[in-house]
Amino acid sequence: MMAAMRAVLSILIALQAGPAAADEHLVPGVSVFANGGAADGYYRLVATAFAPLLQRNVAVRMIAMPAFHPEYAVGIAYFEDGTERIVALDPAQMLGVYTQLELMRNGSIKVSKDGGFTFEKDEQGIAELEAKMPKDPRDLKIARCERPIDGALVKRIRAAWESVVYRTRYDAPVYQGDVEIVTLTADADHYHFSLGDGIGGETADPSPESAPGRLLALAEALRVQCRDGSAASLAGLEAALKAAE
Repeated sequence: MMAAMRAVLSILIALQAGPAAADEHLVPGVSVFANGGAADGYYRLVATAFAPLLQRNVAVRMIAMPAFHPEYAVGIAYFEDGTERIVALDPAQMLGVYTQLELMRNGSIKVSKDGGFTFEKDEQGIAELEAKMPKDPRDLKIARCERPIDGALVKRIRAAWESVVYRTRYDAPVYQGDVEIVTLTADADHYHFSLGDGIGGETADPSPESAPGRLLALAEALRVQCRDGSAASLAGLEAALKAAE
């Protein structure tokens, strides 16, 4: 049951996310993450959960949508007291389960009856998921971390973000005869990177050596520093930043 659910969720993300990103650059992403545009279903859930990092006071942000684990977000925000802080948001469970439930309830996803070719609504599966998730997605627990960060470091991090985000573009189309070939990443982890002004792009499973991959490592180092705050994690952040510059 859970393996099937994870497979469906990863396909949902892939179909909504569009073509896979080229490894050396980001591709234009979901508008609701970039500029507050309207979106339905899964992306609306994600945008609502991570609303604190979708505001104009944010310098940089990353929203992660793993195929088999809960989504999460990290960024740097400017606060009214003049401080700059790392902000990390971690839902306790996968937001995509709510989309999965909706599809199961309306019969878009069914199960085989007695292993045959007759399919029916998965009432047992619906009940199992409903028992694990808060009824209202807004009641899902989201752990929030905040930690001050040096302003000079923020400027370097923003510059590293800009160097990748400003190169966001669509891939040149690939054709086989007259048919355009589109690659979907059905089991990939998707990442959206953007700036406070809404400019952004996304990628899927970038290689560590690529520009998006190095930016991902920097975002993950920010997460670690937010949670840990130790000299070791700060050194790791510095190393990741140096690699991304």
